[in-house]
Amino acid sequence: MTRVGLTLAVGALGIAALVATASASPPPPLLVRIALTHAQPVAGERFTGLAVTPLGTARITRVYCDALLPRRTLTGRLQRFYADGVDGPAAVSCAWRIPTGAQRKKLRLPRPCVLTTQGTICSPAFSWRVK
Repeated sequence: MTRVGLTLAVGALGIAALVATASASPPPPLLVRIALTHAQPVAGERFTGLAVTPLGTARITRVYCDALLPRRTLTGRLQRFYADGVDGPAAVSCAWRIPTGAQRKKLRLPRPCVLTTQGTICSPAFSWRVK
């Protein structure tokens, strides 16, 4: 994460996504790393909760990260970070504007997906409790 100066407080939970194969050959290569912050969303503020970085020769082409509150969908706002020598973004972060009045509700990220030049990778669902 530091290779592009990304200043998210990324927590210990990082998920390396990979493409599944049906053969008994060696494991597939890791394509992206999806990391969450330890921060907690606060009602009325912008919350950056997810960062994606490509691994190896994979190139990020699109990130899908719309989140859900009860009876409401929050569109993910992407910020792309670029670095010399990296084809495409070197990292992508996803943020949401948390509405006022959302205290104590659960912010859910049902299934963030990353489209790369080598396939689509989706991670498990994540959630945070809004302060």
